[in-house]
Amino acid sequence: MFKQVICVMLVLTLATSVTHACNPPKVGNCNIFPPDDEWNREISNDPVDYMSSCYIAKYSGNLKADFSGPYFDGTQTVSAGIPWNIVKGNSVAKVPIKFSADGAPDESDFTSAPIPLNSKVEGPTDSHVIVVDTDNCILYEMFASVAGSDSWTCGSNAKFDLNMRNASMFRYPNELSITSADAAGLPIFPGLVRYSEVAAGNITHAVRFTLPTAQRAYIPPAKHYGSTKDASYLPYGARFRLKASFDLSTYTGQSLIILKALKKYGMIFADQGSSYFITGEPNDKWDSDDLNQLKKVPGTAFEMVRRAGKIMRDWTTATDSCNGQSTQLIYTPNYVCNNNNNGGNTPTTSTINNKNTTTATSARANGNESLHSIISLLVVTCATVLVMAFM
Repeated sequence: MFKQVICVMLVLTLATSVTHACNPPKVGNCNIFPPDDEWNREISNDPVDYMSSCYIAKYSGNLKADFSGPYFDGTQTVSAGIPWNIVKGNSVAKVPIKFSADGAPDESDFTSAPIPLNSKVEGPTDSHVIVVDTDNCILYEMFASVAGSDSWTCGSNAKFDLNMRNASMFRYPNELSITSADAAGLPIFPGLVRYSEVAAGNITHAVRFTLPTAQRAYIPPAKHYGSTKDASYLPYGARFRLKASFDLSTYTGQSLIILKALKKYGMIFADQGSSYFITGEPNDKWDSDDLNQLKKVPGTAFEMVRRAGKIMRDWTTATDSCNGQSTQLIYTPNYVCNNNNNGGNTPTTSTINNKNTTTATSARANGNESLHSIISLLVVTCATVLVMAFM
């Protein structure tokens, strides 16, 4: 099983040609992960997974924005969504981090961090804290967070290098299932719908979403099992895309920007929760009437894009079968940066240097034929291993 995880990592990391814009979201001078990270990779042309229709049929419900501006909940004024914080890590003191009695320190990354005690915290019950250190381009996230007089207590936490592609897969590399501050073992921040990008008219990343039940399985770069040993349910890390045929002509404003992103970048299953709830930051400028348009979008308007590797499990199921099909070719996305923002047809290649990962660019574009051959051989070899694992 461990070899299969390594192969999935190689396939996702070494694949080198679908054009892709090298314009990942940024906070300060930090990219929110590299352009070819799964959160930032465009999936408009990805093939549909053969399990798509069966997974979609398993869940009911319509899309809903799980974020808002302030509203009165009957007792107090609150805002829905997960807030986030910016710190300058080189000038902010590190604060001790403790763990609750039922916490997971053995699956967490830090016992101190530059997270001020007055940082914004998500409301109950998840109480996430998200901090972006823009001096060092590090993302800190905590779950079930409570600020004390001189320290934090949390249930679990995770730290991600924002320069690393698919960073969640490299946490605890010898472990098959590791949580983070999110149930799927993924970072939360890159999947938040943020007001500034909607106001600018363009979301350039996938969106985090929830469903009520998760299979005890995951698809990398997720790295944590769900709860249910039933292969008919969706694994964590699955990626849905709003169908190209879905008519957007009646949608306007903030909702239209979000729906366009769901066609281009899709959404990633990251936690158990209400059906088709997408996650964003709280902001006074969200227009609730506008966002209510999303409720007209049924779950059946989505499709699952083909996964790049084996579904990871610690239990045995007879088969992953849908409509008589039980196998498919491994899909290995290729990355060629296209920085032509004027809609031209000639892509320009750019080198993307990521810590602990292979340079994700076309080796031929750099004249390195031998490297291209080696990478291709590794990808094909791992793909073969993974296909055999399905049998």
